[in-house]
Amino acid sequence: MAVKGKQAIAIIWVLASLLLIGCAGLSSKEQQGPVQKYYLDNGLEVILWANSNSHSNDEVELDLVIHTGSLQETDDQLGYAHLVEHMLFEQVAEDGSHPVKDVLTSLDLKLGQHANAYTTYDHTNYYLKVIGAEQQRLHSALKLLSSFAFKSEFVEAEVAQEIGVVREEWRLREPEAHRAQYKLRQLDLAGSRYYERPPIGTLASIQAAQATSLNTFYKDHYRPANASLIISGDFNLEKMRQRVELEFSQWPSKDLGRAQQYPAPALDNTSTHMLTDPLQDNYWLALMREESEATVNNAVNWLDTMKHDAVLEILWQRLEKRRFKASGGVRSFSAGMDHPYGNMMRYYVSLEASLDSLPEAVRLLAQERHRIATFGVSKIELDAWRDAMLINEQPQQDSAWHLAEIAVDHVVYGTWLRGQQEYLATLEAQLPLLTSADINTAAADMFASDLKVELVAPNTQTLPSPADLSQWLFEESVDDGFAVQLLSLQTWPVNAALGQIIQQQTLANGVTVFELSNGITVQHRYSASAPGKVYMHLVGQGGLNQLLGRDAINARLSLQTMTASGLGALDGPALSQWLEQRGIVLQPYYTYFTREMQLASPSEDVDLSLRLMHYALTQGRVSNSVLDYYKQQNLDVIVEMQGSVLDPYHRDIEAVFSGTDPSLRRLTVDEINVTQASQMLALYNRHYKGAQNYVLSIVGDIQAHELEQTLAANVASLPLTANPPAGFRRAPVLREPLQISGQGSNEKSTQVVLLYQIPKSVVAQVTPLHMAFVGEQLTKALHQGLREDKGWTYSVHAQVQGASVYEDMYRLQVVFSCDEENVEAAIAEAERLFKTLVNDGLKQNEVGTFLRIGRQSYDKNQTDAKTALTELASLPLLGKNINAVGNAKQMLPDFDVALANQAMGQFFGTQSLRGRIVLMP
Repeated sequence: MAVKGKQAIAIIWVLASLLLIGCAGLSSKEQQGPVQKYYLDNGLEVILWANSNSHSNDEVELDLVIHTGSLQETDDQLGYAHLVEHMLFEQVAEDGSHPVKDVLTSLDLKLGQHANAYTTYDHTNYYLKVIGAEQQRLHSALKLLSSFAFKSEFVEAEVAQEIGVVREEWRLREPEAHRAQYKLRQLDLAGSRYYERPPIGTLASIQAAQATSLNTFYKDHYRPANASLIISGDFNLEKMRQRVELEFSQWPSKDLGRAQQYPAPALDNTSTHMLTDPLQDNYWLALMREESEATVNNAVNWLDTMKHDAVLEILWQRLEKRRFKASGGVRSFSAGMDHPYGNMMRYYVSLEASLDSLPEAVRLLAQERHRIATFGVSKIELDAWRDAMLINEQPQQDSAWHLAEIAVDHVVYGTWLRGQQEYLATLEAQLPLLTSADINTAAADMFASDLKVELVAPNTQTLPSPADLSQWLFEESVDDGFAVQLLSLQTWPVNAALGQIIQQQTLANGVTVFELSNGITVQHRYSASAPGKVYMHLVGQGGLNQLLGRDAINARLSLQTMTASGLGALDGPALSQWLEQRGIVLQPYYTYFTREMQLASPSEDVDLSLRLMHYALTQGRVSNSVLDYYKQQNLDVIVEMQGSVLDPYHRDIEAVFSGTDPSLRRLTVDEINVTQASQMLALYNRHYKGAQNYVLSIVGDIQAHELEQTLAANVASLPLTANPPAGFRRAPVLREPLQISGQGSNEKSTQVVLLYQIPKSVVAQVTPLHMAFVGEQLTKALHQGLREDKGWTYSVHAQVQGASVYEDMYRLQVVFSCDEENVEAAIAEAERLFKTLVNDGLKQNEVGTFLRIGRQSYDKNQTDAKTALTELASLPLLGKNINAVGNAKQMLPDFDVALANQAMGQFFGTQSLRGRIVLMP
């Protein structure tokens, strides 16, 4: 189970228009309102949030929140909240069975995917994501949560076994004391209870835990008045209230309220921390301001949060505009806010810069910080931010999972229980009331006063002196003439001959296929999952694997360069801002197998979005200044990689999986230096421009007939490419047995990767679905053997790669981490478990479970337009039939386990090539 810090408080809430229904056993503390929130007589807080739409149809999430985390532990209980969380999933009955796992199996819930838990400083949360919300399934899930709440007891043998798992989680997650991440956390928490009590606990305390002490902790803290039950999604409200009463009214009250709460660490807005880190390869610097924030539970303090959001977004946009005017060593800027602990709000602006560009980057950041704090923002910038907020929020809908996140934040931190409809209505009502003066006051409050400074550098570099850093940070520009570009709404006219739709067919599954006169195929599927939004994906078969030598190098550099060079009258930063203001996405890129472009826009702007796609496929350009920026950035990365202690290890891996292929290996200094804009444009004209062999997939809130005119004008009008490239290289494969070892990760755990590769030709009838089943079953066997039985690893995962039609091999990859002392034993045990599974064979009933869960997930994914688009766009690459789209049984058909067993056996057969990659601390 995961150990998490406090998550950022959700800004988007959900509205469900429900009326309270009377039910026996409820206390007088019921609250009337849009969400049913009430208390049982024993003190249990209950939130029922019934909701059904395309994102929560036939789905329910159930959460049990215990208001105890690591802060509530005593000195001799460090890590107990998290260890108890683990133990509740590992209960063993007297007959040796595992009742929790049996219930999860009966409900087709996969541990980690549908059922899990996490522990933080101030609470522990157990959650079940049920797909298929029949009453009996929900009742079983609710009963399981009640067993977590008050029906469990731990035995010594299971505790001793689980201690090994938690020890490996500690080893995996807790950074070494000399890492900057660890040092900064300790500095942030100094003087507070948080400092002494990380949620994972201490290794000594974890290893000393016993069943008696854990049972005591469980009985003390798992009490109804210290818990909240949340149920969200598609369920019958009255029946659920009755069932909650039946299952949880038996939970004995101890006449105790919530566990004691503790203050967040002290605010720090004056310190400067400069640290080094052995794995840092460039400079990272952040300016921060910390405040104690009133809980965001009404429109007034919500509006304050929006003011801060506007300042940070506008500041980031300004920095991004200037980044491309700087040297390539100024890598990136970011700005945002989070809630790291309790009611602490932290605003930050940060940068990454290469070893030679830190002064330049810091001065640039400092200048923009000074400008926005002193002179504020313009009405143009405010209006653009306001419009983008509304455009991005209008298509959003609520899912059961999202409702649960909102409700958990509410019961833990007191945030507003509010739905997407209400949130959008509040935006529409309140955003127009914000003035530039409001934003400017917020900017001055955030950035005009003292700020906390954190700087992390590679340990091979000398830290700047405090005087130098202060000079860079406070060389304030007094120029108030910062020009904010007013972006005209371009018409983006397409001056090309109108093309034609030569054939149009709507399939039985609702997918409409257009064949255009220039050879482009368009696939459309209507989806109401994002009202007012449309997503598009252009794919051309043949990517970097079609390019050799200089073309491959140019293509890799062009991924960022051409996008950042702009279109039409707008340079890169201006184009990026213009797209964001309109809620439009336009992102062209290469993969090894394809040339692609992702697009998205409001439904009303699909015509504009496709005109922009036409521009991108006919008028691409390379700015020499942008090219110089990215050339320098790539040169800096090469230097950093060469200086890393892990460079020999990475080179060994690169030699196997990249070889001499310039599409995959790291580039050389000379190759980058001689790159020219004219070469990039020549490649663009041959390999990316025009109609090529593109297929355009469109999914969203637009009907097929509404596309006809814009497809003819903007897509069918793309010119044919004169000489499209032919031929391609297959994906890289192992050529001989492989063994690579490295050290110097500076982590506590050793990372292990085991590889098994077979030609597809030896399992000609086997499909990627068979291989996915093999990977899942092997993961289950390794999880039980390495984690539960041995306690050697926290997580282990097996996956078979090779689903693409352009791959000749299937490669099974097993990944886990463990103590350095257990590496050889763990590898030997993994192979033994694998061979045992091969000898025993997989069972047909396991195929049935695998397909049921897979089909449930498939149907759920169909409710998300983005996921449905990805499926449609990837059909050719995966060799799938478009007629099967939307049909779970056709996409995941029944199969005989014999073929899966044949495939699994081949990974240990004579034609299998094996490898192991081990990275030591």
